[in-house]
Amino acid sequence: MPRPHTFCMTAIADGAYWSVPAADVLADLESSELGLSSDQAAHVLARVGANALESHRDLSTWRLLGRQFLSPIVLILVAATVLAGVLGDLTDTIIILTIILASGLLSFVQERGASRAMRRLLETVQVKATVLRDGVARQIPFSQIVPGDVVKLDAGDLVPGDCVLLASHGLLVDEAALTGETFPVEKTVGTAAADSALTERSNAAFLGTHCSAGSGTVLVVRTGRDTEIGAVSSDLTAPSPQTGFEIGMTKFGLLLTRAMVVLVVVIFAANLALHRPIIDSALFSLALAVGLTPQLLPAIVSISLAQGARIIAKRRVIVRRLDAIEDFGSMNVLCSDKTGTMTVGTVVLDAATEIDGSPSAEVQRLACLNAALQVGLENPIDAAIVSASTLDSSVTKLDELAYDFDRRRLSVLTISSAPGSGPLLVTKGALEAVLDVCSRAQQPDGTVVDLSNVQAAIEQRFAELSANGFRVLGLAIASIPNRTVTIDDERDMTFVGLLSFADPVKPDAAATLADFASNRVSVRMLTGDNALVAAHIAGEVGLDVTTVLSGKDIDALDDRALASTVREVQVFAALNPLQKERIVRALRAAGNVVGYLGDGINDAPSLHAADVGISVDSAVAIAKESAAIVLLDKDLAVLLDGT
Repeated sequence: MPRPHTFCMTAIADGAYWSVPAADVLADLESSELGLSSDQAAHVLARVGANALESHRDLSTWRLLGRQFLSPIVLILVAATVLAGVLGDLTDTIIILTIILASGLLSFVQERGASRAMRRLLETVQVKATVLRDGVARQIPFSQIVPGDVVKLDAGDLVPGDCVLLASHGLLVDEAALTGETFPVEKTVGTAAADSALTERSNAAFLGTHCSAGSGTVLVVRTGRDTEIGAVSSDLTAPSPQTGFEIGMTKFGLLLTRAMVVLVVVIFAANLALHRPIIDSALFSLALAVGLTPQLLPAIVSISLAQGARIIAKRRVIVRRLDAIEDFGSMNVLCSDKTGTMTVGTVVLDAATEIDGSPSAEVQRLACLNAALQVGLENPIDAAIVSASTLDSSVTKLDELAYDFDRRRLSVLTISSAPGSGPLLVTKGALEAVLDVCSRAQQPDGTVVDLSNVQAAIEQRFAELSANGFRVLGLAIASIPNRTVTIDDERDMTFVGLLSFADPVKPDAAATLADFASNRVSVRMLTGDNALVAAHIAGEVGLDVTTVLSGKDIDALDDRALASTVREVQVFAALNPLQKERIVRALRAAGNVVGYLGDGINDAPSLHAADVGISVDSAVAIAKESAAIVLLDKDLAVLLDGT
């Protein structure tokens, strides 16, 4: 992704810093594990500037007002007003001028009101991070954080820049706003391949994401416009492409102008041919030009659009730009991510099964014990298990082994109040990590067999679930004699089942997309998830999955070929923000009026490029700033009223 550098970065920071050992990155930035000194930080801040992104600023009141009078139709009316004045027709001059001012003011009032509403939505408190300065942890505003700073992260903290991991204690980072991925990403110390995709850089964290669980220490490598988000933000400073409505009004204005010029010239020539006085002929032709101007058109358009804005406002929709209403009504293609629009947007336990895939209440009970009784690491996976299960109150916890990224397992030692019960170790984690500590497996009929007899079938089941978009964990148990547990106790365990998690499709998603189709609006899925997950979700909501284009497929096509290819494709997967934007532009180039619904940082370029960008109240600020329409409820069905 191209990045507009704001200063001369160091050799490592300017390149694939995630592929370099953290110690080398520290040395390259002249920092240490104790962070920068105050003097160093001040020097770097003066050199690189504040840690801030390019912001799409609201127009000033006068510029916003002036913009209402720049359309070709209004300019024609202005010319007609001047001609009427020259001809001495004061009445027509006043009437036309009044109409122009009234229609312009109506649009101005609507857009200014929407901008004020957006400013209220975007108001936030100043965010700070825990930074090591002079070897002491201090609360520093994000704007003053610089490359070389060492930052402590805990659950709930925002990541203050593009960073590399120095230490991780169960750190999970929610990257949904940047990549669209529903599940939090495990972050570990190490290196990643230089050509790895954003989602594959497990040793890096990025500005705009936040920590969902665990804790860690990171080294800030890039800030502000040099971050991954900064590359997205810089694209938004370019002028927005003309929307379908603006193109239509421009063409109509030019057509009207050409018709007026032809008629005026022809009539003037005819009068001269009839030997009428040249002054009278000129005045008559100019008067005809004034009469041909559609004096009421701007007022009619403004009133109609304002009425539309009021109607959809009742459905909790803010219209930021009045002319977007027309594009909204003309929209015949709607592009959207899947997370939160077609899917619920939260992790749920889909199934707890035996090794053969049959549902198991016992596997779910054991999983609930592990998730509910552990106190080390709060995470969405355990929350999903607990919310879907009922905790066995007859069982208490004796001890636990917290999750860590070396073992990739969480073990809880339990004991039941039932007579004759002994300590039972319940272990849950990544399938490979759980299988590594098992020697046996329990079959659905309760018999226990050697793991080697069924491991291939377990792994096949895991592959099938993963291909269908599920996150899959393994579950194992072991009876031990002690009332405390150590890592050495995680051996010779019995594998009992699989836990699958998903971001489920909304119950009404398929019906809503069918309603869009009946209204002649084609819905396209543009997602950062892999092709298998995208195809699975798309199939459930009724989209055509015959062809699924990936980001690599998009990069292999030039703009003309892409415009031809996207006509019939409904599902696009493994996309980065700029690939999404190319698809939107290609759909527009193919003659469509394109709407784009998005709420993440990765959606901002596409919102900027669409005929009508649609965001939601819960979106990140950069997405709301890029949108023409903001939904206060993230519901595709709301959009049907405007199509």
